[in-house]
Amino acid sequence: MLETFRKYTGLMFVVLILIFVGLVFFGAGSNTLSGPKIVSAHGQGFTRQQYEQFAVKPTRLIQRLLMNGKSNGMQGYLTFVGGSRDNSSDIDEYLINRLSLQQAMKEFGIHASTAEIETFLKESIFWEDGGFNSQAYSDFLKVEMKSLGMTVMDLNELMGEVISFQKLEDILGAGIQTSRDAVLSDYLSRQQRISYQLLTYPITKYLSGPMPTEEEIKAKWDSSKGNYKSKPKRNASYIIAAPDYAAIAATKEAKTNSKIPLETGDGSAPSQPEAPPTDSEGGGCETPAETPAETPAETPAEPPAEPPADKLSEDEKKEAIFDLAMRFDELLEKVDAGTTLAKAASELGFEVKSTGLVEQDKLPGEFSSTFRNAPGTAAEAVFSGNEGTTKVHGIGTDQWIYFEIEEVAEESELSYEAARELVKKDLVKELAIEAMKDEANSHHSAIAEAMDGGKSFTDAAEDLELKPVAQKEVTGSGRMGGVRREYDEASRVNAGSLSDLITDDDEAFGLPRSFFIFVEKREVYENPNLNTMIDIQLESRASFVRRIAVANWFAQQRATADFQVHEGR
Repeated sequence: MLETFRKYTGLMFVVLILIFVGLVFFGAGSNTLSGPKIVSAHGQGFTRQQYEQFAVKPTRLIQRLLMNGKSNGMQGYLTFVGGSRDNSSDIDEYLINRLSLQQAMKEFGIHASTAEIETFLKESIFWEDGGFNSQAYSDFLKVEMKSLGMTVMDLNELMGEVISFQKLEDILGAGIQTSRDAVLSDYLSRQQRISYQLLTYPITKYLSGPMPTEEEIKAKWDSSKGNYKSKPKRNASYIIAAPDYAAIAATKEAKTNSKIPLETGDGSAPSQPEAPPTDSEGGGCETPAETPAETPAETPAEPPAEPPADKLSEDEKKEAIFDLAMRFDELLEKVDAGTTLAKAASELGFEVKSTGLVEQDKLPGEFSSTFRNAPGTAAEAVFSGNEGTTKVHGIGTDQWIYFEIEEVAEESELSYEAARELVKKDLVKELAIEAMKDEANSHHSAIAEAMDGGKSFTDAAEDLELKPVAQKEVTGSGRMGGVRREYDEASRVNAGSLSDLITDDDEAFGLPRSFFIFVEKREVYENPNLNTMIDIQLESRASFVRRIAVANWFAQQRATADFQVHEGR
């Protein structure tokens, strides 16, 4: 060994000299961090490589966790800090929020210990079927982390921030208190059982009134022409990626069918059934007349074919989803590297489609899907973005959508000719609402006056030939729309009294209408679990208020971050 060392002493010395020169003149690893700053925030600048390491790669890591369904416990971090893979503006915001969080970790002295991170990874991120899935964790490190060029240290650092965010949430919300009396009052109000009689005046009765003249339509147009605009349109290229269960099932079935024994038990080839003799072979044997086969009394119906996915085991389906996620992520990597979407998709077997330049309600049906790990639908995301915006999101249980906005046509003011029918429709509605309110107000005044004179509500309504609708013991639980609106109004009216006249022109409550209510009875039934329910309501409201405090804190940090994009970005 010593002789070997002596033999190569000269060579080793040269190598050491080269390493030393490299460290002195270039710095340890400086080739990955040098260069001009492309962005800065909170007084800290980032080169392109630093930006990739601090913001881009973590968003890809988070996206891969989401794709693999490993986001348990990260909801607050995702909502307020970010990290979902979107366009550059989203990544910029993530950089700012992450810097803000790291500064708060120093300021408040909050951090996550190694034990806390290990527990979080085992019991939240990689917890499956009642235990830690060590194989899934190992696969994630080998496949996902390695392909991103990231290490266990990067994963632990990110999870440490997720845990620290939860601690920051507790600190920011520590001084916020919610009144138990207010929660109790609201809860009891919603739990009332109210019996009332309703007189309602829907707009449909009044829409057939006198039609507006051309002069009236033109006058309305002149006074409100700025309100009549064309609807915005978007044109987007998009890809829908879903596992091809049918192809996987067919491949599985083909492999199963190919496993047919080629030899008999004694090693010889299986015997083939002899073909029946023909006239030429049988020396003149007559071919027996065809005898119809016996037809069974009832032919059993063929069972319906199994859906392709049902022919696969859960592990096979998970593997298919995982393989798709990897292929889809490879597509995104190619696009990020400058490959055109069409070329990248062609290379990986994805189909690129186009929506065409359409209004939001004319987008293909796939865009009505709700995102798996984000609020809203694909259609809403398309129409909230600008030209060049790209997004990728999970939809359904096993699919992903990627889109890029190619063209934007914003709303524009319509000419009188184009807007005339819309103006007329609005004017008809306005006239109908006025007529509706006038009649409802007339009846309300007459009944109120009669009740002041000693008449009952029932008698006063009969005098006007009105037929109120009776509602018995209505509660607020599960009520929506117009019925909920009635309940809320009735809950503030004393028994034996008449409500004010209410006119609603809000689509959330249905068609426009005027109505008023006579409350017969309001009761609250004793609930033996009242204190428990109030405790639950109190914690829910406190959690909501804490989230508002956290949102405000991050908004303030972004406002003071002095984020700048430098030349060369």
